[in-house]
Amino acid sequence: QLLQVPNPNWPEKKAIDETSWTDVEYCKLRGKWYPVSKTEAEKAAWEFREKNDGIDVVAIHPGTCLGELIQKEMNASSAVLQRLMMGSKDTQECYWLGAVHVKDVARAHVLVYETPTAAGRYLCVNGIYQFSSFAKTVSELYPDFPIHSCGDNLVRLTGVRDLRLSAPSGG
Repeated sequence: QLLQVPNPNWPEKKAIDETSWTDVEYCKLRGKWYPVSKTEAEKAAWEFREKNDGIDVVAIHPGTCLGELIQKEMNASSAVLQRLMMGSKDTQECYWLGAVHVKDVARAHVLVYETPTAAGRYLCVNGIYQFSSFAKTVSELYPDFPIHSCGDNLVRLTGVRDLRLSAPSGG
């Protein structure tokens, strides 16, 4: 949810990182219930931590998680790609989109579980892109699909440092 940050009021020069939150009211007005539920669930976890001093909470925020599905039903991430490849004209305005392979998300969960010093919120993506850039890349990879061009008039992200959680030593 963090990486699909629908937030039209996000400062232009401010990088989206672990301190970023979805604008819940913006999403509610547009019927974007998935990011609303993810944001409210995480905020509840942090509130629970505050009320129960000593409990560890670590949040991993994968972007659009692509790769093999283990379930028969379409998940939210794959549905984004499917709608795009079927010609949807929903440009996901004001969305920043991170993409990550499902196996990298699994590795991230194991890594934070095995790292006693892990704390806070972690982004798990190969990069964060304006939705229009993502659509353009998909259209170049799959030119035979009717992928709608979202235009190129949206703000670009600025670079951020790559802060990686290190694997525990000795293992």
